[in-house]
Amino acid sequence: MRYKTLLIAAASVAVTAAGLTASAAPITTFSSLPVTDAGAITDDPTLAGRVQNQMNVSVGADDWTNSSIRITLTSGSVYNATNAVGTESTPNGVKAFWATAGFRNGPYDSFVNSKGDGTFLGPGDALILGGVDAAGNPTAPGTETGLKNTNPNATLVAYQWGDLVATDSGSFSIGRFTLSANATGTFSGQSYEANNNTPESFNGIITAGAMTLVPEPTAVGLGALAMGGLLRRRRAAL
Repeated sequence: MRYKTLLIAAASVAVTAAGLTASAAPITTFSSLPVTDAGAITDDPTLAGRVQNQMNVSVGADDWTNSSIRITLTSGSVYNATNAVGTESTPNGVKAFWATAGFRNGPYDSFVNSKGDGTFLGPGDALILGGVDAAGNPTAPGTETGLKNTNPNATLVAYQWGDLVATDSGSFSIGRFTLSANATGTFSGQSYEANNNTPESFNGIITAGAMTLVPEPTAVGLGALAMGGLLRRRRAAL
């Protein structure tokens, strides 16, 4: 019974350690859903079978300022709309067309954005700051790649972008990346908010078109240390 209690306590410490790491603002998350919008697929049949990944950030009462991401595919491709709804970082200017037949694929274009009105059809425009190199370092404006409508089947996305307003607080989407169902690879990046000079870094893997975060090593390490300490105490008590 005592051994079971120790294991439960260790698990609790591990969860608490992970929670403490995750609670630092800003928190970046990803949600993935297959594209099933019949109207969008009718307007662009190449959308069928793809997966849309929405990049979200939560900053509480603080102000999100900028983020970066580098997506590297080893198979598959990034969807970029080639018609008039294609956008790189200015969805606010074209979203009025997204409910119109012929342009309903617009919401599934891959782009970066700022908060806007916070709805699926209402992302705000973003300021592109440059690209990101393979080591995760920012690069100069003009080096960004992977989200232009002239590159419909990109295999690399490298962007750093920021908001254009001073009220990007709360939780909201800051990017959409639609990938083919056979897409595999990795991604990484950072997010900043105005009251915290330390960014939140994130890393993840891409499998079957879905982007999944990998837990930060710090959280896993703290949990392992807690487990090891409790088990050592258990052995000493025997």
